[in-house]
Amino acid sequence: MPSVAARQIPAATTLLAGLLARAQNASPRTLLAVFFAVSVGAALMPLLVAAASNSGMPAALYAQVSADKDLLAEILPPPAHLLESYATASALILATEPAQQAALLERMALLQEEFVARHEYWQANQPDGELKTLLQAADEPAQHFFEVFDARLMPALRVAPELAARVFNLELTPAYAEHRAVLEEAAQLARQQLQDRESAAPAGGSAGRLVLGAASVLVLAAVYQLSRVSVRRTLGTAIASMQEAASIISANSEQVALTVLHQAAAADKSAAVMQAQSSAFAIFAAALEELYSTLADTSAAAQTTAQSAHAAGQDTLAILDELQSQLHANSEQLAHLSSHHTQIGSLSSCVGEFAAQSNLLARRATVEAARSGEHGKGFSVVATEIRRLADESRKSDDHIQHLVAELENGTGAAAPAGQADDPPLAAGMDQARQTAAAFEELAAALHTATDRAQHSLLSLQKQVTALQAGFDTLSRPGGSTHQIEAGVTASRTALEQFKAAALLAPPWLI
Repeated sequence: MPSVAARQIPAATTLLAGLLARAQNASPRTLLAVFFAVSVGAALMPLLVAAASNSGMPAALYAQVSADKDLLAEILPPPAHLLESYATASALILATEPAQQAALLERMALLQEEFVARHEYWQANQPDGELKTLLQAADEPAQHFFEVFDARLMPALRVAPELAARVFNLELTPAYAEHRAVLEEAAQLARQQLQDRESAAPAGGSAGRLVLGAASVLVLAAVYQLSRVSVRRTLGTAIASMQEAASIISANSEQVALTVLHQAAAADKSAAVMQAQSSAFAIFAAALEELYSTLADTSAAAQTTAQSAHAAGQDTLAILDELQSQLHANSEQLAHLSSHHTQIGSLSSCVGEFAAQSNLLARRATVEAARSGEHGKGFSVVATEIRRLADESRKSDDHIQHLVAELENGTGAAAPAGQADDPPLAAGMDQARQTAAAFEELAAALHTATDRAQHSLLSLQKQVTALQAGFDTLSRPGGSTHQIEAGVTASRTALEQFKAAALLAPPWLI
């Protein structure tokens, strides 16, 4: 097992390296005090090692005592990570140059990384117990501190420094104070544990504990002095700037408050105008309601008319279909009658030929009766009657032929007009169908147009109602003024808190 000296030398080397790093920015007076403390510690180190080696203190107990002292050295004074982050946030509110703001943001990110690394180190090296629980509890407000900085303070700073100052006072400062309170409780518990463990050491090691305690006090004093100087120098400029900026922001806030109150007074004076506008909008809304009702009635009447026109078109199509069927039947009858005309003409030709033959025979009979003398007189009378009948038959045949010709002419002219596939008739049917379809489209378009008009009027009514409500709100006298006055009062309170925080420096900086 390594000796106590072997375990102590690396820790002392690390501690001295940290002291040298902090001493780079210290004043001559501070460096002199630190030099004295380190010199005394170096002189006492051999005695410390010898006393610790002969004290008989258990190695595990000694390691735990060393860890507790390291933790106390880290906590007292408070860690510079969150403290400097608090100062950096206040300086960022007061910064006006983009380069300065960028540098502060970069420093803030580095401080957050260092804090997270330090917390993880102590969580990994600290044994389970109440002290570890307190250190973990101290991390929660610290994480909330950085979350408020990223999510609340930075967006507020982009809007106005006054708003960022309010977030700083109301949200960031309580998180920092909570973190400090938990750390103080952890430091008190660490002191108590250190005293308990040192009291539990064997009695023979009292001299070693005395030397160890003296050296620890000197080292802690040096650490405290350097930490105090480092943090004090970091915060000095920021606190002075905060005090100056708090006064400027307060004056600007007063000016803004006066301007806002003047505007609120002007708004109260225009309440009557707003009321008149609200009344006008109410009248307009009533007119829109009446127009909406009229449009609804017109839409219903137009729909009824369109349905009637559609029904009339369907009836017309039915009548035209029936007429087309009748014309088709008439066309067939005319065709059949035309065939009868042909037959009648043939029969009439036969009758005419028969009349001609009868007339010829009657003439021959008359000639033969004249030759026969007295014996042929009776036959001559018969021949004369036959010839007369033949003449009448021929006349009747001529008349029949004339009637047949006229009938053929009439049926021939009527047949094309009565055909079902007649072009004018087909065109009329198509026109009737197109008219019926146009009526249907007209009815659909009219229905769509009225629906859209009703929807538009309904939307316009809603907008008018919303505008009327807005004018009613604006026309309430004093309402907006009281709200603005309350906001101005809250802003003044936040600025006063910010100014008070800037004027009060932490006790350990004094």
